[in-house]
Amino acid sequence: MLQTNKSGDTPDFMQKFAHDLEALPSSSRLTSVESDVIYSLAVDAVNKNDVEKAARFFSLLTIYNPTNSLYLYGFGFCLRQLGKYDEALQQFSLAASLYPEEAAHTLSIAECLLMKREYAEAHQTLDMLIRFCKLKVADSPELAGKNNQQLDGCLLGDTAKVLLKAEALKNILLSGAGAA
Repeated sequence: MLQTNKSGDTPDFMQKFAHDLEALPSSSRLTSVESDVIYSLAVDAVNKNDVEKAARFFSLLTIYNPTNSLYLYGFGFCLRQLGKYDEALQQFSLAASLYPEEAAHTLSIAECLLMKREYAEAHQTLDMLIRFCKLKVADSPELAGKNNQQLDGCLLGDTAKVLLKAEALKNILLSGAGAA
């Protein structure tokens, strides 16, 4: 996960990078309505378990909207489902770099690393993610002070959900083949 500057924002070089991506000529070729239609088709394909078709839609969306968090995540998800872990890692890493506050992207990175059997790197990623999520949950007045069981029983924010999943994955990793 990318570190942020003192104000908690994405670092200046990432902001410039995102701006440069958004300034590419391809970024203005689809209207928001056209993008929404293609996104709906992609989600429908995922729901019908036609991941290859969904990947093509998400690929198209990331060409025309290269900084959209949902499109990057969707494309990465499809690539991961297709066993293309290195390509999925690229999508999730870009999303995590552009949107460091969205912990789900880093969780997806850890999941890909586990699928690639890169246990040490997955462990480090999960440790970092758990620390990040705990800090973020502690800063959230409605979630602060709750233990995992209490968090699991309430309406969770995305960060708290990611925290629970990351801790569960780490426990599996420590108890399983990847403990080495």
